[in-house]
Amino acid sequence: MIKTCRTCGVEKQIDDYYVHSQMGDGHLNICKECVRKRVSDYAKTPARIAYDKRRNQTPKRKAWTREFCRKQRLKWKKKRKASSKFWAKFKTGAIKKLPCEKCGTEKWVEAHHSDYNKPYEVIWLCSLHHKEWHRNNKAKNER
Repeated sequence: MIKTCRTCGVEKQIDDYYVHSQMGDGHLNICKECVRKRVSDYAKTPARIAYDKRRNQTPKRKAWTREFCRKQRLKWKKKRKASSKFWAKFKTGAIKKLPCEKCGTEKWVEAHHSDYNKPYEVIWLCSLHHKEWHRNNKAKNER
C-alpha cells in the first residue's frame, strides 16, 4: 500500500509510516523521516532545553540517575577498569592521541578498546567510525 506524507508530499510505502490506531488506515499520516526530523528539531528548542534542565534537578530524577549510574558501574566493571587505567596513563603523556585510523581526521577522536584485558592497546577512531565499529562488532571481554 502506498500513502502520501502530509509534510513532505512524497508517496511512500506503508512501512515508512508509524502505526497509529486512531488513523483510518492504522498508520500516521506523516512519514517516519519527517517525524524524526520534527522531533529532533523540537529537542533543540530553548523551551525543551529549559524543560530538560528543570526536570533533571528534581529529586526523583536525581535518584534515578544515581541508580542508573550505579547499575552501569556494576555491569561494565572490566570496561571501567580498562578505561581508568588508560586515561591515567594518557594524562601523564605516556600515550599520545592519534588521528582516526579509518579517515585520518583529528577532530572528535576517541580511544577504543577492542579487548578490555589490554587497557593500553587502543585504536583511535572519530566518533562516527567509533559508533560504526560498535554497530558491527562486539568488544572482547566486555564484562
